[in-house]
Amino acid sequence: MAWPELHAAEAHRAKALFRLAGEMSNSSKRADMLRQTEARFDQALQMDPNHSLAVHDFVHDYSRLLWQLGKLDAAESLFTSARRNAGEGAFPWDHFSQMPSEEVNPALRTKRAQSTFAPEEHDVGRFLQQHRDALAGDLSALIHNTSFSWADHFRSLEGHGARSSNASSRTSGWTELVLYQSDASGRQGQWNACHLLPVTCRLLRSAKLADLEGLPTEHTSSSQHTARFCCRVEVLRLQPGTHILYHTAPTNQRLKAHLGLLVPPAGSSALVVAGEKHLWTPGKVLLFDDSYFHEAYNNHASQDRWILSIDFWKPQLRPKLINALHPG
Repeated sequence: MAWPELHAAEAHRAKALFRLAGEMSNSSKRADMLRQTEARFDQALQMDPNHSLAVHDFVHDYSRLLWQLGKLDAAESLFTSARRNAGEGAFPWDHFSQMPSEEVNPALRTKRAQSTFAPEEHDVGRFLQQHRDALAGDLSALIHNTSFSWADHFRSLEGHGARSSNASSRTSGWTELVLYQSDASGRQGQWNACHLLPVTCRLLRSAKLADLEGLPTEHTSSSQHTARFCCRVEVLRLQPGTHILYHTAPTNQRLKAHLGLLVPPAGSSALVVAGEKHLWTPGKVLLFDDSYFHEAYNNHASQDRWILSIDFWKPQLRPKLINALHPG
């Protein structure tokens, strides 16, 4: 087998071990598997550093592993080496905590790394702050509806680029209920399950948020790539004892807004973005760039954490509503 093929085979072994580790519920076995995975990644890197550091997929997965292991100095060193080897064009951002997994829009590079934002800076954030009580009440009514079947409407998020490890079972503790989803072209959004959360859907649809239902007018790549990963509205349920491991979004073209609808007592659940911990309290609104490494956990013994999540276009893309495509 030729040397480049050996390098590629070792990289594939590392990625396979990483996927397997993410599916393990036993924490000690998982930690051992991650250490084996790190050795495989390092071996592939040593076999052909120039090629390895030029492949975005390799650098992303190795970085994600190092974040999950808490080896941030090593993650920073890997990122620095990758930029030096492949040039800034391949990694057009300035901080190792940012690493979108699939597509990069180089026009969205900023002068300084910024992973979180004040809700007041964006229409979506202001909307969530204004209607937080009504949105929480809508979910509370659904939760107390004894005829509602969770299994029929909520789906597991394992396998979507992040892994969860539930302390009490082997089933996923991270599920979603999708209310709005743009199609692959971004030219037609679809509202779903509005009979379950009618107040939430009514408020969002009447708001006509361009960042959510609009189309970018500047700094876009091809229409195929621009539209694939935005936009979406969903309710995220994180069950007790669940930890969503460090991961990143597939693109750097969107922001994410989270509203704490119903959350456990303060201190038991949090979102950690680029290493900065944000503890959940009822009604709290967090805006962040999910192309930065982030994780979440719910350490409470019995209470779920419920979040309303909205993915929306970054303001640099200047999204605008087009009435013909998004009728009221």
